[in-house]
Amino acid sequence: MKKLKAIWNPDDDQNVDVFDSLDKPNTLEKEMTKHRVGYWRGIPRKSWRGDFLVCDYLDCPDVKGFIDPTWDKDERKMVMDYLKEGMEQHRWRGYSTCRICGKHDNGDACLTDGTWVWPNGLVHYLEKHDVRLPNEFVEWVKKNNDNLDRENRERRLTKLAILDAKAAFRTKLA
Repeated sequence: MKKLKAIWNPDDDQNVDVFDSLDKPNTLEKEMTKHRVGYWRGIPRKSWRGDFLVCDYLDCPDVKGFIDPTWDKDERKMVMDYLKEGMEQHRWRGYSTCRICGKHDNGDACLTDGTWVWPNGLVHYLEKHDVRLPNEFVEWVKKNNDNLDRENRERRLTKLAILDAKAAFRTKLA
């Protein structure tokens, strides 16, 4: 029996990637290995049997090493605004937990600007815990801030037009 995976593109209802997961790499996994920011090592927890500790995402950094209360407030706000404008790339079936305060509903999706990928709960770390993101990403934000705003405005208008068309179609059917 073949094990299949499907990836649904929320921007295009008709575009669904289905493939044999044993042969072809997941396109999301490819994207996330490119330029990731804000993915942190998991919180150690007891295994389901309770006899040892398990920690997810060991290849990711510990967020506590990124806390910097001296980061310029204006630059931090610019980065937070940029993060909020990302386009949804993938939605998960559960929420992430904050690695610092334990907040349980800290995002359930990955956002992207087309080059970088980040969890949608990343803003929480900047707002509440003074986390400073790597300089490489901050410099990228400074260079591309205006482009993301313009592109997202166009995407949002297109999405709204599609939603309006769907609503009108459903109204005709009712």
